[in-house]
Amino acid sequence: TLNKVTNILQPQLLNDLTEGVMVNGIAYSAPWLNAFKADKTARREFSSGGRKSVNVDMMWTVNNFRYAEVNELDAKVIELPYQNIEYSMLVLLPNQMNGLSNLVQRLVGKNLVGLVDSRLSSQKIELRLPKFGFEFGVSLEEPFRKLGVTTMFTRQGDFGHMYRMFVSHYINSASHKAYVEVTEEGSVPSLESGGIKSFLTFSRPKALEVDHPFVFAVKHQDSIIFMGHVTHNV
Repeated sequence: TLNKVTNILQPQLLNDLTEGVMVNGIAYSAPWLNAFKADKTARREFSSGGRKSVNVDMMWTVNNFRYAEVNELDAKVIELPYQNIEYSMLVLLPNQMNGLSNLVQRLVGKNLVGLVDSRLSSQKIELRLPKFGFEFGVSLEEPFRKLGVTTMFTRQGDFGHMYRMFVSHYINSASHKAYVEVTEEGSVPSLESGGIKSFLTFSRPKALEVDHPFVFAVKHQDSIIFMGHVTHNV
């Protein structure tokens, strides 16, 4: 996990009566296919949706991205490919400064990739995106129970085949912790770098500044593998 995910288990979860714990950790930090220009990163205001604005490190680039304005979500959507082009990040920016909760509600029960993929088209975008990195930890017991997975946390749960001595065991607890980091690093420079700059002088890019709370999702082909939102803690 890139040495970013630590202390997943709380000490009180382990004692002489503990039979088994389930632990999941994920960290995601990968180079973009199209890098941001590090020397263009600057402090700019980020509105926290009704709270006081904060100054953040805002990255900048001009490049061709898949982009769409999706009425069903009342949001703008941009796809940023990673160096491994099977992976990409979707950034969903509400049209309203305080529209994050509305966007999250509109996403409930939706197939995000199916909803936006056919609408995205390659466009030249001048993009400003805040650098961010954070971690999130949660107990998985309640989410599992809501999904109907309950036996595993009782003595009816039988995980004995996972042990060398075949005796009945169950899971005492399940914990998940995740870390995500977004920086300028990439494998290809911005189109405004070096000799490529003249290629873009004939058309004006569409400006997109991600300056208020937004949703992001890391996807692998058609599957979302990581999703979250950024408010004021960027």
